[in-house]
Amino acid sequence: MKKFSFNLRALLELREWEEQLARQTFSQTVQEISTLEDKTRRVDEEKDSICRDWDKSHTRSFSRNERLALNAAIADASQAFKKVRDALVTAEQRRDEALSRMKQAARKKKVVANLKQRRLEEYHAEALRQETIEIEDIYNARSIERRGI
Repeated sequence: MKKFSFNLRALLELREWEEQLARQTFSQTVQEISTLEDKTRRVDEEKDSICRDWDKSHTRSFSRNERLALNAAIADASQAFKKVRDALVTAEQRRDEALSRMKQAARKKKVVANLKQRRLEEYHAEALRQETIEIEDIYNARSIERRGI
């Protein structure tokens, strides 16, 4: 009997490559989200530290200019926090999209892998059937020889 061959091997390799690429993309977006979350924490801590530093250094007097400077510093920190937060939301959306692409790529690869497995099982079943037929032929030929003798 001929050797087992799967004529969709190239497709299976393509699906594996697509899944690997989707996993890498997902991993990169997760790493980006982690970085943005750290940056969000730092910006929020910076905003809190601005208020604490102003409270410590200006407990006795607080002029109009100092109040305006404090408000500007807080506004800048708030704006930076908002930008980082928006970038984080966008990155989380990209992560969700990358996760769905990764799952879809895994499903596509699994379909081809299951097809390969079924074809391999069919090949083994056919080989076993052929072997059984050959054994029966040999047994029948011997029994005919014995009766003829």
